[in-house]
Formats: sequence, structure tokens, C-alpha cells
Amino acid sequence: MVRTTNTALMRTRLLFPLLAALAVAPVQGQAPPAAGGQVSPELVRVRFDTALGPFEVELDPARAPVTVANFLKYVDGGFYDGGRGHRSARIETQTTRPVKIEVIQAGINPARQSDALPAIPLERTSVTGILHKDGAISMARSGPDTVTSDFFICIGDQPSLDFGGARNPDGQGFAAFGRVVSGMDVVQAIHRAPAEGENLTPPVRLFAARRVNADDALPFDAASEVLYFSGEESGFPVPAYRLAEDPTNNFIIGAALTGISMEDLQRRGIDDAAQRVETLVRCRFLTLVGSTYRLPFPVISGEPRQALKALVDARVVPVIPRVAAMLDRLAQAAGGRRDVLFHLVWSRVMDTFWWPAWKATHQGKTGATPRVAWAIRPRHPYQVGTNYDQLPGRAEIAVTWGRGATAHIKPIMKAAADLERMAWGIAPADPGSVEALSRAGCLDATGKVRALVYRDGDAVDKLTRKLARDYAAAVAKLYDYDALAPQFAMAPGQFFVVVHHETAYAIYDALIAQGRLPFPSALRDAGDPAACAQLVSLQLDKRPPAR
Repeated sequence: MVRTTNTALMRTRLLFPLLAALAVAPVQGQAPPAAGGQVSPELVRVRFDTALGPFEVELDPARAPVTVANFLKYVDGGFYDGGRGHRSARIETQTTRPVKIEVIQAGINPARQSDALPAIPLERTSVTGILHKDGAISMARSGPDTVTSDFFICIGDQPSLDFGGARNPDGQGFAAFGRVVSGMDVVQAIHRAPAEGENLTPPVRLFAARRVNADDALPFDAASEVLYFSGEESGFPVPAYRLAEDPTNNFIIGAALTGISMEDLQRRGIDDAAQRVETLVRCRFLTLVGSTYRLPFPVISGEPRQALKALVDARVVPVIPRVAAMLDRLAQAAGGRRDVLFHLVWSRVMDTFWWPAWKATHQGKTGATPRVAWAIRPRHPYQVGTNYDQLPGRAEIAVTWGRGATAHIKPIMKAAADLERMAWGIAPADPGSVEALSRAGCLDATGKVRALVYRDGDAVDKLTRKLARDYAAAVAKLYDYDALAPQFAMAPGQFFVVVHHETAYAIYDALIAQGRLPFPSALRDAGDPAACAQLVSLQLDKRPPAR
């Protein structure tokens, strides 16, 4: 659950930020990645973390065995850790070249040049069939059999680099051996980085390169994975999450998942590592344990993640039918609108139970729900939250969002005061609000409000308040927090917050699977922008001023 409330300033109860997934369409004429993001057995993925963000390449050892084997020796040997993206070939910078190309080129850590491996034979595209299409990764060379460690990535199709092409006078082409499958926008950002001629100034740092196997956990992405519950207590650290949106900071935080030293950060080419680490420690994203930087909050993954899921799934079995009955009662009170049940239960029942549940289970220990930061791996297939805002007539608007479906939040919140006016039959103060709310599906063609509107003290309000109390009574004592918390390396207060988020997700998973709870189309994938009335409710109190 995510609860963000705004009176004069926005106050966050729980917030986890979302980043769109970096992706690139399959290269035409080459095999697409395996379904579900899994790596096909015959293919190998390698992830690069750079100063401008991460990207992944998928290599084809079946068709280019010599080139792939050579490249992986450099990856596995850590040669690209601290490497450089040093070249950007652009049409406008190749004034003296009769055959122009668009690529970026990168190489190993300069300090490792003396350890470079012997050159390998050229695997021609006429043999491999891997062409220099958009996103193809290939090896740089001078003579035919001079390939060592520098690689390049094509920006757009580059047929002059294939066998028989005219870019290299010998006509032998270059050795393409894979393609970018994630983060092509990062590759393009490197291509657009400042340059003098074809030399990037400064070079773009490569912090790390490693294999990503099908069974590996995804690299830790703090910008999208760290969850926050602000509660009402100051005893637990809540990181300044926007720091993680910087790619270099995000890499440092991710490396701290298993521990990393200052020396290792500097070896990877992070020249300002000391200043960055100082800020990340101060802002509660890192902590120093001996000489190693680690995360100061729990990350539940692997066997503990499986154990937590098994625990929650078993405990929620008797609660699921009780919440299912709540859905039927809420639908009746809301005039039969089952399309808003996902939002209504999440925002008005499950997200308001915290204080009564905490009070019922922690009396005498502390008077406030704790502040908690944590991460769950793997993440849930959907993650949702709700933003709240207080409006001029003492109304409260609630807007639910999901991972990848957040574009509706800002325009709806900006027009929220006018949505309240229109719900009272008052003309909007800003005519532009009508267009914004209509695009989001919150108004119909006649200007009537389609979002769920109810009043303080009416049937919906009374029922949601009662159901919040009932839900708290049903779940508050499902767990022995003091006994279970140490099993997951958490304090009891931390465990209380984490386990009840997992509880809510488990209940929703079951109800969705049973067909009892419709999953909003506005939350699917990138969201249906015209269906956001499913995600909005407006609780009215007093009639607002006309202006």
C-alpha cells in the first residue's frame, strides 16, 4: 500500500518510486529474446552498468563462438570494470569518410591494457549471419584478425559494416556477435554525449560488466525496488530515494547489496566515489560495516523470500473469504460499481488499518507506527499505491497507481480542486481541467463526473470505515511479530509493516485469481489512460468556494 497525503505539504506514509523498464524491440531478422525475459539456453546475456544507466546485450555463441568466447573472457576477468565508452561516430563528425556510420565504441579499463588477451580470427557476417542491424554489438578491428577487446554498438542499421561492405577497405566487414536487448535508450544517450570529433569528452564510465543468467536475480535497482513506509515514528531510516535515480548512485547502492569497498568503487572509475558515498550514508542509503559499504535496510530475497510467502499464504486463507464478502457489500454501497473495488478496498480499507492494527498488537511498546525501508525480491507482478490530497471543501481525493501506470497522477491531482467543484455542480475554475479530466476518463462526454464520489457520513463512508476496522481485527493478530521478526533479520516493527504489505498482496492475488476482484484496465502494462475513473475516489465534506 502506498499512502501519500497532502495538506499544505505532501506527507508520505508509504512510497515506492517507479521507473519504466528499459527495453528495445527485437532486431529485425534476428531471433527475439525468450518469452518472459528468460534467456534461451544457447544465448548469453551480459549487463553493463554505466554512468548513464544500464544496458544488456544478448550474445549468440552458436553462430559466433570464437568472438563470444573471447568477449566473455574479458567480461569474466573484470576487464570492463572501470572501462570507457570513448567514441561516438555520428554522420556529422565523419566529414572526411566516404562511408559514414553511426556507432558507439567502448573498451576495457585502461589500467588493464597490458593484460589484454591475444587477438582472435575475424568471424565474418557471411559465416555467422549476424548482421549489423540497429542495436547489434560487434568487435572493433583494424586488420582482419586483429580483434581484441574494443566493441561497438550500432545506432540504426549499418550494412557497410557487414561482409562486402565498404566501411573497411578490405571488404571483410566486422564481427557482430549479438544485440542489445535492454537499455537501448542508454546506448543512444552515450551516442549523444558531448564529444570532440568522435572522441567522447569525457568518456562515459563503464562501472561493471557481468553475465546475467536465467537463474540469476536481476541486478538490484534501488530507484524502483526500495519501498518506504513513513509511519509516524522516526526510529527507522527512510532513504532519500531520489538520489537513486542517478545511475551512478544506483550502481553504488546495488553493489552494496553484497557489499563493496571504497577502493573497489574507485577501481571501477567512480572518481567522485568518496563524495557520493558520504551523501548516500548521510541520506540512509548506505552504512559502513568495517571497510565495506552495505545497505542499512532489509532486502528479502531467495529462501527468506520464499519462506515469507509461504508464511503469508498460509495465514491469509481464513481472511480471503471475509475480504470477498467486503467486496460484495462495497459494490452494493457504491451503486453496483465493481470496477472501482480494487481502488476502494486498497485505498479506503487496507490503507487505513495501520493505526488500529498497530494499537491492537503493540500497546505499551510504542505509540506510533514505525518508519520502514525495505525491498522484496523478486517484486510482485503488480505493485500499486495511492496518493491522497486534501481539497478546499475539506474533501479528500484518492488516486491509485501502479508500476508503469503513473502518467495519470499529475494531471488528475492538478485538476482535483476542479473535480471537487464539478462534483458539487460548480463550474471549474480552470477550463483546462475539463480536458485533462476527460482524457483520464474522470468525466463523461456531458461533463458528468465518472470517478466514484461519496460524502462524509454516507453509506460508502460508513461502510469503508467499518470495513477498515474489521480488516484490522482480521489480520492484526495473524502473526507473532516478536517471534517471527528475527527469522527475517528484522526488528518486530519492521516485520509488522513488511508482512502486512505482503498480506494485502496475497489477498489481492487470491481474489483476482478467483475472479472476485476485477483488475483495473487502467493498471495493466502502461495503463489505459481513458479508464482512470477506476482509480479515483472523491470523498466530499463541505461545499467548496466557487473560486
